[in-house]
Amino acid sequence: MIVLLLIVGLAVVRMANSLIQRNAGATSAFAGRSVRLGTAIVAGVVAVFIGYFLLVGDLNSLTRAYPTFAPLRSNPDTSLRGTVAYNALPIASHGKKLGCVDVVSASGGSPRQLFCANQPMAMGAALNWLTDGRLQATNRGQDHWSKIVNLQTGMIEETTWVKPPASTSNLATGPGGEKVTESRSRGRLRLTLTKGSASRVLLSIAVSRDYSLNNLAWSPDGKWFIAEDSAGQLLSITTGSKSSTRLLIDGGTEPAATDITF
Repeated sequence: MIVLLLIVGLAVVRMANSLIQRNAGATSAFAGRSVRLGTAIVAGVVAVFIGYFLLVGDLNSLTRAYPTFAPLRSNPDTSLRGTVAYNALPIASHGKKLGCVDVVSASGGSPRQLFCANQPMAMGAALNWLTDGRLQATNRGQDHWSKIVNLQTGMIEETTWVKPPASTSNLATGPGGEKVTESRSRGRLRLTLTKGSASRVLLSIAVSRDYSLNNLAWSPDGKWFIAEDSAGQLLSITTGSKSSTRLLIDGGTEPAATDITF
């Protein structure tokens, strides 16, 4: 970025000198050199200041820590109804690392482990809530397993493996046609919710350059969604007029949401 700034400054200086040289014949050689020198200095200073104000946000973001959010676990929000399934951090078992699938109430609180199995944490399992309230988990790795979990009875059924769709980092469309877009400007990340012709900012925070939000899981009523961030956190973001962003789980990927509370 610094190199780009210097290139822009030099380009401005060269343009200024070229313009002055075209009109230098009407003045003395000394006056022409003075005008050219003064113009070059002014142009260089202007270029530096413009570049600084354009880039200062990004330069600061190089050393900025990941943002932190108030945890729902210690202060549950009972207005958020539903359940969130996700790929949890792996656990060690008999010399192997097993990937686990957990669920947690959308309102916050302690997570509940459903099962652990051979699955690379980098890939995780594809999670999908069925219409009858059961959770289907399909392995993305080479073990080719698929399980359907009944959270009410605790029963886990093995089913035929079918290759799941590739994981996506795109921001998803809500149940009512809502669209969430992410934008950046001078070191700040903004999430904007658009529905029809109306738009409003849900979140605006200072972030590091490598911080992002992805893998959105919407609640069926569209009142909240879960976003996975690049720090491995699952964030609960409400979509009302007074939007709030809170930490649901620290350490999870590929969330899936349902309006059923278990």
